[in-house]
Amino acid sequence: MSQLEQEIHFQSTNSNSGLAELSKDEQAQLLAENEELFIRFARTNTEIEKIESQMTEIKKLQDTFAEKVLEQEQEIEQIHVTTTHTLDNLEAANDFIRQAIQNSASRRVIMLFCLIVLTFTLLFLDWYNP
Repeated sequence: MSQLEQEIHFQSTNSNSGLAELSKDEQAQLLAENEELFIRFARTNTEIEKIESQMTEIKKLQDTFAEKVLEQEQEIEQIHVTTTHTLDNLEAANDFIRQAIQNSASRRVIMLFCLIVLTFTLLFLDWYNP
């Protein structure tokens, strides 16, 4: 509001509020105070608008952050499922390896037993048949 607008507003309110009894110096001082208050409130309004735009930007960033967190949640769930499946496969593979080791040991024992029996059979046949 300009000085002229304030004077007009001041003059229109003078008749209603009893401010006409003030001297010209007091009226000038009142106008100066009004101007100062107007400037302060305008500055405050500008700061409030700046804060409002910053809050809007923060909200947009929070929305983006929430969206990314949801995306990561799905990816983490997928990783968890894959990891669980991999652990199950590793346990099954370890069981197969244990069985293979046991079978291999059993086969070696059987082969060794057969070789010993056949060796003693040959020795017995050689001894029995001069």
